[in-house]
Amino acid sequence: LATVATVVGRVADLPLVRSACEMASDSYAATKETHPAMKAVCDVAETGVRAITSAAVTGAQPILDQLESQIAAANEYACKGLDTLEGKLPVLQQTVCGTVCFTQLLLLPCTQDTGSNTGSSSCSLLSCTMTEPLCPLDGTCQAGRESEGS
Repeated sequence: LATVATVVGRVADLPLVRSACEMASDSYAATKETHPAMKAVCDVAETGVRAITSAAVTGAQPILDQLESQIAAANEYACKGLDTLEGKLPVLQQTVCGTVCFTQLLLLPCTQDTGSNTGSSSCSLLSCTMTEPLCPLDGTCQAGRESEGS
């Protein structure tokens, strides 16, 4: 039996989306750990969301069963659209940290040693490569940049 990929599952598996969700989840957990009052409020909210979700799934299941073929067709169409989107937006294959690093490279001047005394030469983004990117979001790595051909 072949497993059909759902567009929701594929989107959730994109590195950009997955890393953003992980960051949000980590922040949520850290907030609950450090603020007991917030933990109590969040725990009550989580219980309510679970109850509402369970009731919604139970109530919607007969309708979903009747619309199964239409849902499958919509999923197939959405997956094709996601294929196109992934081809046109390679940033989706990077993590949030990687995206921040790349953005920093775009915004920060890129210099290379040309041997001249002017001290102000620049190179194109394409000739810069990133090594150990800086992620100001979690501070786990260090920034570095080197020019090709050095």
